[in-house]
Amino acid sequence: MRGCGYSVVPRPCCLVVSCFSLTERLGCFIESYNNLARWGNAYGIDFGFNYMVGERVQLDVAAMWMFVIRSNVGL
Repeated sequence: MRGCGYSVVPRPCCLVVSCFSLTERLGCFIESYNNLARWGNAYGIDFGFNYMVGERVQLDVAAMWMFVIRSNVGL
């Protein structure tokens, strides 16, 4: 799928996910991720809420934040 950011070529990445149930139908989550081959020292964080509308239907609302870690080593 060209242009969508998907590729059949494997790339190294890291992902950390944590989620919590607030009620029987409402939950929250936070994810931290990095595509090591493309972004280098840039990272992304997603966080948001999910709501179980039905037995097989879930609604997610999320926000994303990107940040770069800079190093002053060698200066």
